Amino acid sequence: MPKKRINLIGGAPCSGKSAYSKLAMSMTPSLSLYSTGDALKGLKDAELQKDIANGELVSDNIVISLVTERMNSIKEEEELLFDSLPRTTAQFHWLRKWVAKNNFEPHFFLIEADEKLLWRLLDVRIEKSINAGKEPRAEDNLQSFSNRLIDYKQKTIPAWIEAERHYQDCFHRIKANKGLKDPAQKEYFTRVWKSSY
Repeated sequence: MPKKRINLIGGAPCSGKSAYSKLAMSMTPSLSLYSTGDALKGLKDAELQKDIANGELVSDNIVISLVTERMNSIKEEEELLFDSLPRTTAQFHWLRKWVAKNNFEPHFFLIEADEKLLWRLLDVRIEKSINAGKEPRAEDNLQSFSNRLIDYKQKTIPAWIEAERHYQDCFHRIKANKGLKDPAQKEYFTRVWKSSY
């Protein structure tokens, strides 16, 4: 029985994961997007939302519980795309066991962006919110963003290193020196995505 595919996009905060996910979905109509960040923000837990606003990672148990619920509801014709999973090695090792048990093949797409670009993209995101008459995201401030970058380097990168070690043939590094508004960057990701099928 052939393995069913799932896709995972990861990267630092402001690396453009959501934009890359949308581009992937435009190329693969069967994709269903699941953003772990959006799912967590939807939980009605004041303490948890405070942690998110401060740029802190949510506990693995909560993330795994949410993701398990979504994975267990996959439809036959559906192909899942996870935005921001895994964020820790514990989440990766859980994922590895789950895909093996349920006959899935994970494909990993790691968005790699220079830190100077990340800070520049943060400024752009804040300015875009203000110009639209909206409040910037609670976690889009200097201290919270710094905390998120530290967690990314210390907790998330090791998880993706493990993913590359175990799934070399299904692991794709995306050099994001420019945003997706740049035609060359868009064409580059399009080529990598299509070649993974």
